[in-house]
Amino acid sequence: MKAVILARVSSKEQEEGHSLDAQSSRLTEYAIKKQLDIIQIFSLTESSTRGGRKKFHEMIKFIKSQKEKIALICDKVDRLQRGFNEQPLLNTLLQQDKIEIHFMTEGQVITKDSNSATKLMWNMSIVMAQSYTDCISDNVKRSINHKIKNGEWIGKAPIGYLNERTPDNKSNIYPDPERAKIIQQLFKSYGQGGMSFKELKILADNMGLKSNTSTPRLLAVSKIYDIICNPFYYGEMKIKGILYKHKYQPIISRELWKRCEAIRNGYNKTHTAYSEKPFLYRGLIRCAYTGKICTSEIKKEKYTYITAYNKNGNRIYIPEDDITEQIAYILSKIQIPDEILEEITSYLKKSKQVEVNYHKSEIKRLRQRLDLNQVRTQKLIDLYIDKQISQDAYNLKFEDLKSEKLEIENTITMHSVSDSKFNDTLISIFEASAKAHEIFVKSSDLHQKRKLLKSVFRTLEIKDGSIGFSLHFPFNELAKIGIYPEWRP
Repeated sequence: MKAVILARVSSKEQEEGHSLDAQSSRLTEYAIKKQLDIIQIFSLTESSTRGGRKKFHEMIKFIKSQKEKIALICDKVDRLQRGFNEQPLLNTLLQQDKIEIHFMTEGQVITKDSNSATKLMWNMSIVMAQSYTDCISDNVKRSINHKIKNGEWIGKAPIGYLNERTPDNKSNIYPDPERAKIIQQLFKSYGQGGMSFKELKILADNMGLKSNTSTPRLLAVSKIYDIICNPFYYGEMKIKGILYKHKYQPIISRELWKRCEAIRNGYNKTHTAYSEKPFLYRGLIRCAYTGKICTSEIKKEKYTYITAYNKNGNRIYIPEDDITEQIAYILSKIQIPDEILEEITSYLKKSKQVEVNYHKSEIKRLRQRLDLNQVRTQKLIDLYIDKQISQDAYNLKFEDLKSEKLEIENTITMHSVSDSKFNDTLISIFEASAKAHEIFVKSSDLHQKRKLLKSVFRTLEIKDGSIGFSLHFPFNELAKIGIYPEWRP
């Protein structure tokens, strides 16, 4: 049988790290052992989750052009796909007997006649690959959240500040000697009252305040407004509507900023704390007709109703017990029977060693790159000491090497964290889903039940008294591949 080899990495850095060559070599040996005739090797450097996957579709077009069945050989499932976007296309080719898919590491061969258990494991591998991608994303988010909680600003400094790298290669922000004084004067002038933002812009222009972009320009009125509204200048940074104290030197006092805020608003607002009532579905369900969040009300000091609207725009009241009964029924349908849960857990634990080996190999490769970075840095220093390169050339290259080192170290950290949490996270999700219905029906802990609903359901909505919903990953993907109907009669 003729064969096509697919070797894929997701970044230029991995390509330079010879991952493509290593994959191609292993897969070629596999094809020879299986007595498969290699007619083409596709080496792709592209993400499996972003963009249109142009090179992937070029490979599929080539396979379709062949007159006989092709063995598509991949290192692992996640080299072919990290989600279900390509599944309909691959399934069509399988059903047409145009391809059979070989996953070398997992030891799986998917054909037109593969049984349901083999296809289930293939689909589970895709779910795992998607989960791995999400884990990496979560690691980045955790890193960012950690920095925010430590008072570190993520990104370019506001006008009036400058970004820098400290001698120990950490990011820092400090007041711009020129622009900081102008920012102070703008706040002082506005804080005295009686000045519009247009007038403030003229003042900024006269003092020479320009943007901190590569091509500095005078600021628009809207940008002046943003400056006066930004709490960063007195010591707090606003991220997604929440204020965090930052660790950098303030340019103005908090009192001056508050005085400017009062002038902007035209009056002093007083905020009263909202005492939220302990309703189970508060903030979780929307009306399908209006898109508004459904509220809960207690009538006759005893019965709880959820308010929504019908297609005519009239308010309707649905007993909370009716909604609870519907959601309990939905949870019962996505409940995983013990025998299936045991099979999935066993598979995940066995496959974990594959992922551990992958992370170890990546960490080893990255450490080699880190060693090479250090060697290059030392050579650069020697060249500068021997006066073989100029100060400007040294500074430019040194900054490049520092940035590369930081990127490598961050990637090593991500692989180290994923190594210990990857499959454990999936197992805990599946175990939780097995008990979801029982927890929802029997638990008296309102917080636990709300947490469960948020974990399982991405959206909940009411339409004419009936619940509509969508699910979070991985429940949505498992529903797509039809596992739930097989589990429940």
